[in-house]
Amino acid sequence: MFAQAAAAGATVIIPLMDAFWGDRTGQLVDPYGHVWSFATRKRNLYQKETQLALQQWLAETGKGR
Repeated sequence: MFAQAAAAGATVIIPLMDAFWGDRTGQLVDPYGHVWSFATRKRNLYQKETQLALQQWLAETGKGR
């Protein structure tokens, strides 16, 4: 659906990505200005796994400084 919406004229705000919390997610805005968020669960994580994934993401992106 994400690719179909983009092909139909929506502007990608956040490209589809596998997020550290276990979802594949992305966001776009349609030609009328409506913002659409897409997400689907790829894997279920325990709280400890989510915390570790967040720490790793922060270290990789430099946003944890």
